[in-house]
Amino acid sequence: MSSHHSNASKKSKSRSTKKMMAFMADQFARVVPKVISEIRASETAHSSVDSKVEIRKPVSFNFKHFSSCSPKPFIGNDGVTAMLEWFDSIEVTFVNSDCPDELKTRSATGVFQARALEWWTNERNIRSNELAYALTWEEKGPDDG
Repeated sequence: MSSHHSNASKKSKSRSTKKMMAFMADQFARVVPKVISEIRASETAHSSVDSKVEIRKPVSFNFKHFSSCSPKPFIGNDGVTAMLEWFDSIEVTFVNSDCPDELKTRSATGVFQARALEWWTNERNIRSNELAYALTWEEKGPDDG
């Protein structure tokens, strides 16, 4: 009798497992298409989760934005130490303003005053504005003169 009870118990568990599997299959069949359409919809529009994430809008760089980061003016007659300190300071301003590489020379020379501005005007006269402003910041670094 115990073997009969054991077989009945196994059959009952088997039926229960089959019912559970059928129920789960039915639930998957209902849920999966909904999940797929939600995923497809989220590829074209922001989902509720996406809307909670702050998306940083890129700042359109211009000299006004650069100036708002308070770049230190460069006068050019305070010696080598002052020049090196200015170069360090302007590099920090480049980072803070998200200055693109191709606008570093234009932005940095925009804060030249007095002797530095005279030197830059002379460079532009020798090279032309187009070629002078096309110099990379690395080409205009403290070793350039």
